[in-house]
Amino acid sequence: MHGQVLLGAVEFHFDITQAKLKLDNLLRRSDSALLLIALTLMVTVGFILVKAGSAMLQHRKIDHALDQARNQLEKRIQERTMDLIDANKELQMEILERRQATSDLRESEKRLGSLVDTIPHGIQEVDLNGTITYANSAHAKIYGCQAGDLVGQAMFDLAAGDDERRKLKEHFDFIIDRQPRPSPWFSKDL
Repeated sequence: MHGQVLLGAVEFHFDITQAKLKLDNLLRRSDSALLLIALTLMVTVGFILVKAGSAMLQHRKIDHALDQARNQLEKRIQERTMDLIDANKELQMEILERRQATSDLRESEKRLGSLVDTIPHGIQEVDLNGTITYANSAHAKIYGCQAGDLVGQAMFDLAAGDDERRKLKEHFDFIIDRQPRPSPWFSKDL
């Protein structure tokens, strides 16, 4: 050192062994704490992942079960719909058949009515009490009235005399009670 004068030197020595040991101990503890925290986080994340996976599997099972139930329900609905369509077709055919039968019956009743009205013989229909419910024009002509005039009258009132009324009533009761084969009834009327 040229021209400069060294006046002295000072050297300091510190014993940092204790501090270094404390620092190393502290670093070890912090490493252990960090490791423990990392392990805890990993276990927690693992647990959460397992739970989430389990929930996803359960959700997938539920979705699958719902899909199956929906498919079965749709199949049942289709089957029931087809059953209803078939039943509706049958009912429509039945309605058509009944309409045709009703039409045929009306036509037959017209023909029968025309036939009964044009027959030259007296024909009457009575209920279970002997009240006239129908009389053709030939029957009304026998009594000198219109066919509609006899409807509602008791047939027994048209008999000539009490003896004829009694016989007619007995014969009528016999028919109602026993229902024998049809046979003509001849009587004396008014």
